Amino acid sequence: MKTIPLSLQQLEKHLLPGSKDNSANVLRERYLFCAPGKARSKRREKERMWRQEMNQEAGEVEKIIGRKPGLKEEIAIRKTNYDQIEKARLMPELGETKETLTHVHFRLKATTDAVRLEREINRLRQKERSLEEEVLLELSQKVRNHLSEIERATEAIGDAWIF
Repeated sequence: MKTIPLSLQQLEKHLLPGSKDNSANVLRERYLFCAPGKARSKRREKERMWRQEMNQEAGEVEKIIGRKPGLKEEIAIRKTNYDQIEKARLMPELGETKETLTHVHFRLKATTDAVRLEREINRLRQKERSLEEEVLLELSQKVRNHLSEIERATEAIGDAWIF
């Protein structure tokens, strides 16, 4: 019966989160938490700031129209409610999106700060993806370097299951 190669223990130290080896912990911290993690934390903070900015904008609309729009939702005002429609049309926070037979639809506009935050969020998402791809590429290379040993280990496991 074949045995599982001992050299795979080095690979295990790099890939398994439960490893006690200090170098593996450093590798894991460097790849999974520092680079992509910092970008992820920054992105989440910017998203929180964006939601706060847009909620404030929605609050202004609610004060005047009496209805608070969702961050990406439209407000439909019945055409018979002329005063509300005119108030909505005069509000810089709202943009008219469409008119049907019975309603006029408005959508919450992003403030200048919200637009800036959206751009930063998109930039951070791209950076996060790029950093994650780098991590996966490097870890894939480490696995690729042990491919023959992995194949031998797979055969050994298969042989162990044959009675």
